[in-house]
Amino acid sequence: MSDETAKKLQILYDVGKLSDEDLAFIRLVDQYLVRTVGERDSEMFLIHLSVALERSHKQEPVDVLPDNLWAEVTADPAYQKALSIWQHVAASRPVEFSDFETRYIIMHLVNILRRG
Repeated sequence: MSDETAKKLQILYDVGKLSDEDLAFIRLVDQYLVRTVGERDSEMFLIHLSVALERSHKQEPVDVLPDNLWAEVTADPAYQKALSIWQHVAASRPVEFSDFETRYIIMHLVNILRRG
């Protein structure tokens, strides 16, 4: 992750929006993305992941991803790889995500893979 992204995440940690476990998980995801797809600029995704963690800890809902948009995501050639990445790292998540939260996360991963 970039120094700027690391600083933003540290601020979220310092103000209590992220726990030690959350920050460790975000770093694990970032390292996995670097290793598997060479992604080094995933700030939008990592910040979204931090917000998703906070929402999930508080059991706050996320807006529903429209079905037509989700259909586009699942039809994308990068979808299966994005799903595989998520399934690999999700085993280490410190909190369960709702199905809708997971859809947003996978959508971000598809976008990262598209940028290739």
